[in-house]
This record gives sequence, C-alpha cells and structure tokens, in this order.
Amino acid sequence: MTKPVPPGWERLDAVALSVAQVIAETLTTPVRELGVRAARALLASAPSGRPLTPSTGSRR
Repeated sequence: MTKPVPPGWERLDAVALSVAQVIAETLTTPVRELGVRAARALLASAPSGRPLTPSTGSRR
C-alpha cells in the first residue's frame, strides 16, 4: 500500500517533487508537530555529512 500524496504535491515539477519526497522521508514528523523545543533543536543542528538531494550543477 502506498502513502497518499500530500495536498498540493501534484502541482510540483519533477525536481521539487523529488526534494519534497526526500524531506518527507528524512523528517518523519512534520516540524509543526514537533513542539517548539524539538523544532528549534532540529533547525539548530548541523546537517548530516551527506546531501539530502542530488546536485544539479551550478546555478546562475
């Protein structure tokens, strides 16, 4: 069984959709549901050693 697609995701292009999927897999609890202390701790923490999304080259 697959998870339902969150509202609005059908409007995302392929790159934005892949980023949203990685974020959803990484953050199993939405930031808004963590509580203030836990959300602040998460946002203040250092990023992992690996990028969450693939590099698409240089931006102009």
